[in-house]
Amino acid sequence: MKIAVCAKFVPDAAAHARIDPQSKRLDRSGEGELNQFDVHAVEEALKLKEAGGEDVEVVIVSLGPERALEAMRKALAMGADRIVLVSDEGAAGSDLVATSRVLAKALEREEPDLLFFGQQASDSDGAVLWAAVADRLRRPLVSQVAELTHEDGKVKGKRQTEYGYDVIEAPLPAVVAVSDAINEPRYPSLKGIMGAKKKPQETLSLGDLGIDVGDVGESGSRTEVYALGDEVEAVLLGSGVEGLAAEAGKYGAARVHVMEDPLLAKPLPQPRVDALETLIGERGFDTVLFAASVLSADAAAALAARLDAGLNWDLTDLVVEDGKLVGKRPALGDSVYVDVGWTSEPRLALIRSGTFEPQESGGTAEVARFEARLQDFSLAAEMTEQAHEESEGPSIEDADVIVAGGRGLGSPENFALVEELAKALGGAVAATRAVVDAGWYPYATQVGQTGKSVSPKLYIACGISGAIQHKVGMQSSSLIVAINKDPNAPIFEFADLGVVGDLHEIVPKLTELVKQRKAA
Repeated sequence: MKIAVCAKFVPDAAAHARIDPQSKRLDRSGEGELNQFDVHAVEEALKLKEAGGEDVEVVIVSLGPERALEAMRKALAMGADRIVLVSDEGAAGSDLVATSRVLAKALEREEPDLLFFGQQASDSDGAVLWAAVADRLRRPLVSQVAELTHEDGKVKGKRQTEYGYDVIEAPLPAVVAVSDAINEPRYPSLKGIMGAKKKPQETLSLGDLGIDVGDVGESGSRTEVYALGDEVEAVLLGSGVEGLAAEAGKYGAARVHVMEDPLLAKPLPQPRVDALETLIGERGFDTVLFAASVLSADAAAALAARLDAGLNWDLTDLVVEDGKLVGKRPALGDSVYVDVGWTSEPRLALIRSGTFEPQESGGTAEVARFEARLQDFSLAAEMTEQAHEESEGPSIEDADVIVAGGRGLGSPENFALVEELAKALGGAVAATRAVVDAGWYPYATQVGQTGKSVSPKLYIACGISGAIQHKVGMQSSSLIVAINKDPNAPIFEFADLGVVGDLHEIVPKLTELVKQRKAA
């Protein structure tokens, strides 16, 4: 069995990130490292290798500068067998479409039985690359996996979603993207570090892969656009969904394209890509917008690869400037905003959840039914279980008291500390985007720009740094209490009461004190 892990070379997390004023892209000239999210993918591959014995090979596949080899050696030191690095100056500045094209060509040479990706890149909020690569390789996809099993030539992944969790099963060969909640990566041993330099490390050029330099890099990317049309049409894909068309009309859709098919009943991305490819080809849409979700991110990225179309994600606004459509996107941890665009049609965009407030226009929509052929590989993955989270106590929208947890908790198990305090106070539990994306806590509890906005009487933030995207969702709270061991955490700038210290010690003591006061 051969397992490949796609790993990215990213700027050193300790270095000051900046946008290069010339290229208008992230400056990657300094020191770099193996993407921290991809380390979890490497660990999961190594666990399967250890379970399978000597017949399992783990190959690291990457695209980056030659100095990326040194960073990739961490994976070799952990236990991977070899590295394949595609390094070519012509690939610099590649976007999703171009990057997926290069990686797919490199992976076609390897023909892995199982391909792993990490949740995202630490230098980008995009969680889209795996879907584009899976479409190019025509393989079933299971994404955002927090628990994984492998047996009888199949993989089964459990993942968190906005509504609860899914369990998806796919036959090999398959593509699996793991969340960082799936495991705790091992540290390389001294023996592993010493042996890493002796393991095979192959470097390939674009020419070795038969790729024309004009198809990748900045020349093969999609970064500029034309004017946006006025008429808006909507798409409904599923089983028993036509009745929702009237709702889309209320919010401004002039026409709603509906495809009803039992094979679209489950929220799986690849059959939807087949349907959208057909519809876009027939109707000639120049712009396709998706509201961000686990499902839509996978569908949009795969569609971009299928159509060779530009995709911009995590957009918080769309404007027309000088006759061209421009997307506004946060970068560098939401500390700055950058303008992004497209160079070809159709233009695909993922809009941050909660960015726009729905407004009824009172209109009606024409319903247009269509059909599409669903490809065999698109139907290979099967959803075997789907469940909605059962919550106790008040919802975060209605609660007078909210206790929220962030990355500072250290692990998903430590959310028990937050839950106990919330229970003692008669409140609700909330979470930040980072821990929700990591699969630590349900999406329904996310507070922030891409989650829910709350205004409780008391908001207790445990291990939350206070990034702007979280602040906008809770700044209306009457009283904000922050507990964080970092005295320089941004949350202290707007908290009413700040406690600098170890939340693992403070929160249990606070919970006990609340219980004692209530008992008295």
